[in-house]
Amino acid sequence: MKNRVAKRGRQGVLGWLVIIGFSSFLLYHSVIATYNSETLSKSGIAATAVVVDVRRVGGKGIRRCTYSFEINNMGYAGKIDDDTLDLGDSVRILYLSKKPNINRALSDLQ
Repeated sequence: MKNRVAKRGRQGVLGWLVIIGFSSFLLYHSVIATYNSETLSKSGIAATAVVVDVRRVGGKGIRRCTYSFEINNMGYAGKIDDDTLDLGDSVRILYLSKKPNINRALSDLQ
């Protein structure tokens, strides 16, 4: 009987640790995304990217567009959900000068 109680106690603690770990993971990524958006809004460099891929995602058929751009002969990419964009369209973006892989479409930041 004591073994069952001890086993349930360990499973309960393990369950809570998983929940706390997952919640911490989500909170961390939320804070990083907010920080990146604020930094881009304040000191991002404007550029123009080109839509290179358009796909329907999710049950509602949202159009996810992948855009690409070049900085110092290096290619970078980002994504935006927009039903009005097609292949080859231009997208205004902001990127961080020291980390161009951190970028957002200007419309996502407004």
